Amino acid sequence: MLLGVVLEVPAERKSVLAACFHFQEEPREATMNRCAAVRSRGATDQCPTPAMNGHSLCGRHARTRGPVLWASLHKTPGVVRIQALVRGWLLRCRLALAGRRVLCRKNVVNEEDLFTCESKHRQSPLQYFAFEELGKTYWFDAKGIWTWVSRSVTPVNPYTKTPLTNEARKRLRVWGWKNRMTCSADTPSDMMLQRWNILSQIFRENGFTDAHPHQFSNFDSSDYRTMFVFLERDLQIVLPEKDIYRDKLIRICRRGHGIRDSDIYTLHCAYLLLRMLSIPRDPYILVFSILSAFMRC
Repeated sequence: MLLGVVLEVPAERKSVLAACFHFQEEPREATMNRCAAVRSRGATDQCPTPAMNGHSLCGRHARTRGPVLWASLHKTPGVVRIQALVRGWLLRCRLALAGRRVLCRKNVVNEEDLFTCESKHRQSPLQYFAFEELGKTYWFDAKGIWTWVSRSVTPVNPYTKTPLTNEARKRLRVWGWKNRMTCSADTPSDMMLQRWNILSQIFRENGFTDAHPHQFSNFDSSDYRTMFVFLERDLQIVLPEKDIYRDKLIRICRRGHGIRDSDIYTLHCAYLLLRMLSIPRDPYILVFSILSAFMRC
C-alpha cells in the first residue's frame, strides 16, 4: 500500500479509478496530505510538511530537481503486484456488468441518456449500462434504467417497447445488488409494488410465467411470518448440508419470522426475499421453495 502519496489523475479517468483505488479523490479541504518526498537526501523518513494544494510535494521539494520519493525507498513489489492484479480483476468484473461498448461508444444508437440527458462521452463507465437489440446497442444511466425496470413486471426497451431479454435483466439486477440499489418510491405501497415486480421477474425467469405482484398483494404480516417458517423447514430438507449457501439462507428465514410486527414488516419481508434470491447463482430451487411456502399460507 502506498502511504502518503497523492497521484494526479486525469479528469476524464477519475470516475473509473475512484471506485477501484483507495488513494485518490478525497476532498483537499477534508484531509491534509503529507509531502511524498523524503525529508532530505540520504534520509529514509518521509517529509512531515503538508503537500501543496493539488500537488503531491511540498513547496521546498517541488522546487528541487529530482526529489527522492518516499515510496520509491519503501517498495514491496510482491504486495503491490498482487494489489494491482486484484484491483484490475475487480474493475473488469464491474465493467462486464455494464455491457458492450462501455469504453468505446462510437456505434451506440443514442447519443444521450434518456433519463439524465447526459452525453455518452461524459457518462461514467461505472454508471453505464447497455444491451443489444437486433444488432443495435442501446445505453442508459444505470440508476435510471434500474428504476425503469423495477416499475413493471415485463420491462421493455424505452425506445422500441420491446421486452428486455433475461440476460439484460439478470445483469442489471447483479449491478443493482453490488451497488446496493433500492427501489425509489414516494410511498411504502409503491416501494412494495416495485419490490414485488422484481420478485415476479425472477419467478418468471425460472419458469413460473404466471407470477404477478397482485397474487401476493393480499398476504398480511401473519402470512409472511408463516411463509418464512415453512420456507426454513423446506430449505433444511431440500438443500444439502454441504451447500455453501444453506446456513445463510436459513438465517435470513429466521430473521423473517423473528422480527416484531410493525407498519413496514411486509416491506422488510419483501426485501429479505430479494436478498435471498441474490445469493445463489441458480435460484430455481429457492424460487420453487418460496412459491410453495406461499401457497401453503
